Amino acid sequence: MSALLPSAKVVGVDITPVPAPALAAASSNLQWETGNIIDVDMKKQADSLSRATFFGRMLFLVINDWHKYFQVASLMLQDQGILEHQDLHWKLYRVGTDECLSDNWKWYSRLMEAVKKAGLSGISGSNAASLMETAGLKVIEARKFEVSRFVPVGW
Repeated sequence: MSALLPSAKVVGVDITPVPAPALAAASSNLQWETGNIIDVDMKKQADSLSRATFFGRMLFLVINDWHKYFQVASLMLQDQGILEHQDLHWKLYRVGTDECLSDNWKWYSRLMEAVKKAGLSGISGSNAASLMETAGLKVIEARKFEVSRFVPVGW
């Protein structure tokens, strides 16, 4: 993203330190912070984290408090700022249909039980719009994408 927007200041947040080779290869307008985005102390950060754009993708196996995530993202945005979030509704359907196949798979049921037990969500993508609205954001557009090349390995 920083390479595509060279005049923007881009801040990446990762829960673990970013490896030195990745830091060296990054654009000069990219700054990395280490930590969990939902642990940001907004009172401490104030305007220093005010951003025109906030982007999150594929956080379904990381975020365990979606309400807080979108609340923090909302507070980090400047007035009229844009949040783009891309995540999964992790159910598997017959290609091109609404027929859900995964609800009948034993391995999938066990996986979803473990995900839920860990406090995570397998349907964060389909819940994103309502969570954004609860955080005070206006949903401009929600899109549904089909990923049809998923094959579980070892099952």
